[in-house]
Amino acid sequence: MNPIRNNHGSILPINGRNFQSLIPLIPGVVPSNASVGIFDNPQGTQFFQVNGQNNSANNYQIDGVDNNEPLLGLVVQIPPAEAIQQFSVSTSNYDAEFGRAVGAVINVAKSIYKAFGQGDIPAVADTYQFAESAK
Repeated sequence: MNPIRNNHGSILPINGRNFQSLIPLIPGVVPSNASVGIFDNPQGTQFFQVNGQNNSANNYQIDGVDNNEPLLGLVVQIPPAEAIQQFSVSTSNYDAEFGRAVGAVINVAKSIYKAFGQGDIPAVADTYQFAESAK
């Protein structure tokens, strides 16, 4: 499992600024024929079958936290390409902590500095310190 880092994302063409457009480049991944109406899927989840498993067998995570909508099998939040530090796709031999998935485990690592802006992090830290000192 080699993660795809942000600098790869800026070089490779991404359809619609959705990182999921790069997933079919991985061996064993094929687009699924599953479809969901635009009103149920406004975020634009793309469906994939990995190693012959149904698209609902995949487990999407953001920084290790579950990011799946269980009823329709959608990804809850798709971060913009600029906010992703790296993402990795494991298609087999993953640890027991990922026991929910039999297809693939897709983990997105968000870059906090890009997600919130370079200058906002110290302000958040200052606010936290202010709140803690007020107790």
